[in-house]
Amino acid sequence: MKIYLDLTNLMQQEFISGIQRVVRELTVRLIQQARNLNYEIVLLSYHEASGKYLILDTEKVADFFKGIPGEKRDCYSQDCLSVFDFEGGSVFFELDAVWMNPVRRSFLYPLLKNHNVRIITFFHDLIPITHPHFFHSIGIINFMNFLEANLRWADTFLVSTSSTAAELQMIQQRLGFEQQTISVLPLGFNFHQVDIPTSEISDSVKKIKESGPYILCVGTIEIRKNHQVILDAFDKRLHQDGFQLVFAGRNGWMADELMSRIMRHPLRGKGFYFLENLDDTSMDELYRNAFLTVSASFVEGFGLTLIESLMRGTPVIASNIPVFREIGGEFCDYFDPLQTNDLIQKIERYLHDPLQYAEKKASLSEYKPLTWDDSADAFAEVLFAEKNKKSLCQPLKQIMIRSERTDLLIETLRYLEHFLPFITEAVIITSSINPENFSLHCKTRLKLIWILLDEAGLQSPVSEKPFWWIADDRIDPVFLLSEDNYRPLFPLSEDYFIENGTFKVYFCGDFFALDFLSESHFFTAEERKTTDFLKEHHFPLLNYDSCMPQVISKNCFMKMIQEYPEICKGDLDIRSIYFNITVHTNPDIYIPLPYQTMNREFGPLSGESFVQPKRFQFENYDAALYEAGQPLFNFSQGWHDDTLLENINKIQHYERDYQKRWSAAIAENVFSQIYACQYRELPSFVIECCPNKLSFSIPSHYQFVHGADKQIDVRLVWRKFPKETLKGFSLKWELRSTENDLVFEDHEDVFFGQAVVTLGVNVQAGESELFFTISGNFSKTGKIFSKTIPVQILFL
Repeated sequence: MKIYLDLTNLMQQEFISGIQRVVRELTVRLIQQARNLNYEIVLLSYHEASGKYLILDTEKVADFFKGIPGEKRDCYSQDCLSVFDFEGGSVFFELDAVWMNPVRRSFLYPLLKNHNVRIITFFHDLIPITHPHFFHSIGIINFMNFLEANLRWADTFLVSTSSTAAELQMIQQRLGFEQQTISVLPLGFNFHQVDIPTSEISDSVKKIKESGPYILCVGTIEIRKNHQVILDAFDKRLHQDGFQLVFAGRNGWMADELMSRIMRHPLRGKGFYFLENLDDTSMDELYRNAFLTVSASFVEGFGLTLIESLMRGTPVIASNIPVFREIGGEFCDYFDPLQTNDLIQKIERYLHDPLQYAEKKASLSEYKPLTWDDSADAFAEVLFAEKNKKSLCQPLKQIMIRSERTDLLIETLRYLEHFLPFITEAVIITSSINPENFSLHCKTRLKLIWILLDEAGLQSPVSEKPFWWIADDRIDPVFLLSEDNYRPLFPLSEDYFIENGTFKVYFCGDFFALDFLSESHFFTAEERKTTDFLKEHHFPLLNYDSCMPQVISKNCFMKMIQEYPEICKGDLDIRSIYFNITVHTNPDIYIPLPYQTMNREFGPLSGESFVQPKRFQFENYDAALYEAGQPLFNFSQGWHDDTLLENINKIQHYERDYQKRWSAAIAENVFSQIYACQYRELPSFVIECCPNKLSFSIPSHYQFVHGADKQIDVRLVWRKFPKETLKGFSLKWELRSTENDLVFEDHEDVFFGQAVVTLGVNVQAGESELFFTISGNFSKTGKIFSKTIPVQILFL
């Protein structure tokens, strides 16, 4: 199993603050954990220019984060990953500050769920939501997008404190989201008492140590961390008490006034210090030699500075907030972050009572927080846990087939009985085939179970209505759903569909990509309604109409019908509805895989909307493909003794033709996307039909692939068009050379109200530039309206 981590933010930042330190420490240890447990950690950094994730070299990242000399740029490998290509059954672990990343999680998470990727998110805090006044509006908006996407799509939430867990639970309740699992996994700390050579310590730190006792505050300069109350206390009393004050961190946000005060302070460099970009060695020395540290934040997600100070035996005075009390317990002292005098009193108590101060320092030896190794173990237990698979699996011995075609059904059954030996029963759903007559013509080892629609008073199903007879007692708890033209090409075992308690289901495309990148006319009405239903209910959007048998759980399907009765109305791709719902609700036992069917047309491509099979195990039989001039001409259409050998040759022949058509479709897709980027619209064809006039809305230019069959869908929009004027109305399209020689032409009659006319084009001429003309002809009135555009011919 793969664990994906998006480290875009960490790889781009030149500084290490709280979140980056957590990401660095846990990533190094999770890499080792994964190696020991035979999992694969895949580290990613998004490359905005290419729109892909760059895959990092795991070992080089681990070495770099361990402090082994090297350059961050050397951590990048040569491999990349599209947002559409995450491996099913894997985990996407959110650990970094990803809400500012270019890839919005409201876009990414549905793609991950489409491919059955579990999303586990670690929330460092929820401060942009609970205390928005500490952040810029853009940061709040980005975090809200991140949070809302997680509430909709994530599987498990991780937090570092019970306080954050309570806040997250409250947000889920108030916004009406389902209560997801929230695990509290405290962060760790690694401390090794070593003698540090003075040569490795920065000169500024040496100077501070030699100049007297100092109070230390570690953290980014921002209003939320309340540096101002510490500086007020210093100016009011602590400097007079003989203390120096050290701020160690970096300039943050929304703190211009505070930073101006810091940079212009009269004692800056002479008792008051602002230190940036200190290495770990100098920070360690600052912690160890401070009189005490102060953490004055109004709100925090964890409080790593408390642990870092306590573990070095340095007392801590912290603001009295729930997170700090949870982390520091009785080992810290607490003050009101709004009261300067309260802070002064807490510090002066230790200054004026050396014995009490010594006792406090001695008590810190009892403080035992988790180490980073302990913390990583807890994270690994969640990430690498073996899935407890709920067994839906029972012996698979039955296939359900819908058919009204006797000859085709007989031939397909011969393929099934030879190539699917584990199948012993075939359930035939029909309204026109007579079982007795059928048995006279078909001799098979399979037990045939007939469900006759006429006997049930039902009409012949057009699409998916056989599912409504799934409650029939003769149908097994688990079965294959198929059609009378879905034929296996090779012998397969039950493991092809069910293996080790896991159902394998096969998808052919991605409705999400098609919907995101395309105009609505690329959808059929069924696809559009299916996509709308899945989006409305926040289910994945894969297309499972893969033209091959698929394994069905009777119980899961009946449960789906009960929960979503609206799908009974029809006009939906029920296969895609069923598998997207079932994969989403049972992610541990369903694995989506790319389909393996030949003769399953991929249709119009858009982005990653269709999948290219890596191999073929089934055929979507179509007699038209065996006619003269077609890809499978001269191959047998039925079963014979040498079918297995012929199928090998058939696939080799088919693959050559398939690759040509796929390459042409990819070229078409690339042209469409370039055109869309340039003109802010897709190269679509629309004709507005008005009384006695046609208005054309077509691309300024177009592209055809030489030798490839191209189909252009032209949408017709009718505007108060008198029906009687339509007689003799037809569309004509032609290609001509630059010398006006005719290269190709065709025409089609149009009927009133027709929504789409499909124009077929095939270019065999050798010219690279042609002109494409589309015209509407009214034979009754003699009027002709036309438009011509240049086209580029692409030779592949």
